[in-house]
Amino acid sequence: MKIAVAIPARNEERTIGSVVALSRRITPHIVVINDGSEDRTEEVAKAAGAFVINHEVNKGKGAAIQTAFSWAKAARVDILVLLDGDGQHDPREIPKLLEPILKGEAEITIGSRWVEEEGLKEMPSHRKLGNKILTLVTQMAGSAGVKDTQSGFRAFRGDVLDKLYIYSYGFEVESALLIQASQRGYRIVEVPVKCRYGDLEANTERSSSHGFRVLNFLLSILRKEQPLKYFVLLSLPFMLATAYFGYNLLLYFRAHGHFLVSYAFLTAAGMIITSFIIYAGLILQAINRRSKDILNRIEELYEIR
Repeated sequence: MKIAVAIPARNEERTIGSVVALSRRITPHIVVINDGSEDRTEEVAKAAGAFVINHEVNKGKGAAIQTAFSWAKAARVDILVLLDGDGQHDPREIPKLLEPILKGEAEITIGSRWVEEEGLKEMPSHRKLGNKILTLVTQMAGSAGVKDTQSGFRAFRGDVLDKLYIYSYGFEVESALLIQASQRGYRIVEVPVKCRYGDLEANTERSSSHGFRVLNFLLSILRKEQPLKYFVLLSLPFMLATAYFGYNLLLYFRAHGHFLVSYAFLTAAGMIITSFIIYAGLILQAINRRSKDILNRIEELYEIR
């Protein structure tokens, strides 16, 4: 089988050489997507034995993965492995990702830091929290229970590449691909991997601003695909406020024998607003489901004809 490794990279001259060299122990087919680097990433990658595709300007990780997919399809690759060029992933663990696909147990595999605690040892606490939040929202949007939705260490069976459409050019692509794959019924298997942070410089694209962009993207998908879940999330602050004022209302009643008007008003208002938001979510969910049923029926009729 033709197995290839694609490495999106931007300003990774310090680590890209070792990543390519270690990957070449697994397969000779290594491509680096140099996404507008301003350092010697291209030269170092070529010296290490990689084929390099250059983006003249920085287009984002999603665009780099799109380029990698296009290259893999043109090269008729049987399995494409993606890993980052910053040295966080150990290319020597690539066989772990290949095994479920080679055995016919999966179409996509994820190198997961959450399957075993060993993979989380070096992860900074703020990244753990951010990953948990993004994973929760990705799962709500339809990622089939994948634990590590933000992992960039993945493998794809070659024939699924044509079925996955990349419409996000930032780091949101990690979640978007999983949601698409789950909706199409592909089997996704997570395998435990380690991840090294150590003295690696923090990538600005993986800062809090990156996290908020991904979260905003996921919420927009959730609003379109799962409106009820989106509106339940939207109602959470009102639920908490209602619970707080309701609890204090009961405490005041037990202490004084009558209700405090202000707390009673706020509790009732919170209940009404919460109910209205959830009701709106139910209506939109019903409309969304009905629309999908109609579209599916149209597709079936088109195929019959």
